[in-house]
Amino acid sequence: FRTGEMPIVVSDYVSTYNTLVVFGTEIEGLWEFCPLPGSMRADGTINYNSLATVTGNIILHGCDQMLTSWQFMQWQTSADIQANYGNKMVSILGPSAKYATANINAIKDLSWTADEREAIEDQIAHMSSIVNYPGSYIIGRYMSFAFLDAVNSGADPVDALTSYIDAINTEITRKREEYNLKTGAPPGLLE
Repeated sequence: FRTGEMPIVVSDYVSTYNTLVVFGTEIEGLWEFCPLPGSMRADGTINYNSLATVTGNIILHGCDQMLTSWQFMQWQTSADIQANYGNKMVSILGPSAKYATANINAIKDLSWTADEREAIEDQIAHMSSIVNYPGSYIIGRYMSFAFLDAVNSGADPVDALTSYIDAINTEITRKREEYNLKTGAPPGLLE
């Protein structure tokens, strides 16, 4: 990217931005970040949705300060505190300290330029997420296993994925039973 051999990079905006600000000073002002490239929909609009990632705070079972912990989490993730933290980081460490805030309402108060902020907010407006449910983590795990079987061992991709269906179903059923949820295929699915 620095030499122009790679004209576009698809990456998370913060780590790439921070890396280029520190290690690509000779190309300062010659690049920018923008929403993802997309594909044309039948109605003529562009689909450039991105997959949302999620992190979280937790309060451990048995905590003897539940209310205080909850109040701290609310304070820590509030827009004012997130913006204040982000701006202090930049004032101390420079632009390489910019980060993806835990509160999207804080973005407007962080030290992004107007164009950068617009690109970030535009992409945020076009995020999608994968619905999670008890046991859904197992699907990604076995899809990775199937992919690696195909790439590293030359397995047929369909056969590799199909070989994990029983293990996936068993884990999803186990987690659904743990939470007293209905198990089994929905009516009509297997008919």
